[in-house]
Amino acid sequence: MFDALPVDTIYNVSGWVVAAGLVVTGLLIPRRTYKDIVHDRDEWRTAHRISEQSRAELADQVGELLEHARTTDAFIRSLPRPSRESP
Repeated sequence: MFDALPVDTIYNVSGWVVAAGLVVTGLLIPRRTYKDIVHDRDEWRTAHRISEQSRAELADQVGELLEHARTTDAFIRSLPRPSRESP
């Protein structure tokens, strides 16, 4: 029964059917598309890294400014208050 089946033709056709199915479902993409996707990913990764460095610097600066504000507040509160009596 199976002797009459052209096995080599079935394998060749089934390979093309599988490849077409992979392309249609999006599991197989052209190399150029893959390189574009990788390039975009790398650009976003670099942008994120730069953004995180900027955010960390900003957090450090805010911490320093907050410390200066606390020092100024403590200094102003330590000044003697003028008396309420008129001269």
